[in-house]
Amino acid sequence: MNDVITEKNCPIQGRWILESITRRVVGLAILFSWVLLFPSRWELLRETFVENGWAWVVYGLLTLLIVNEALQRVRFHYSVEDQFLTLREGVLARQQSQIPYGGIQDIFVEQGLWDRVFGLATLTIEHTPYGTIDVPGLTKPHAEMLREIVLQKMKENPLENTQSGL
Repeated sequence: MNDVITEKNCPIQGRWILESITRRVVGLAILFSWVLLFPSRWELLRETFVENGWAWVVYGLLTLLIVNEALQRVRFHYSVEDQFLTLREGVLARQQSQIPYGGIQDIFVEQGLWDRVFGLATLTIEHTPYGTIDVPGLTKPHAEMLREIVLQKMKENPLENTQSGL
């Protein structure tokens, strides 16, 4: 198995962006429904945001969140290579991580409520020095296939004992 697996083989779905934005919009809708339940709060909100111009700031921040989600997706790349799982990500501060298979503690496929609604899954990898690493926005079959490939790579590349014995 010397082929490099990337997002071209197991693509990250564009629905990932839509799922993330929808989750945020629903959260805001719940917040605003609270305001509607308490009309006295609405006057305070209207006075603060609409009459003082803060509504434009909120709309601007919401727009920046949506643009950020899209850019995060465009800049997120992974590849399953012979010795390492390589992740490249970041919008302003770009970073590349090469994660050795030998240090992986656990690997599993997660599907939260919003993931299930949009038909997505996240491959979660727990690695000793790197912490938790997520490869989001995959379809469940692709996430399961990647999990099996990484498990095979873990067997092929066990962690070497580097302790001095002291």
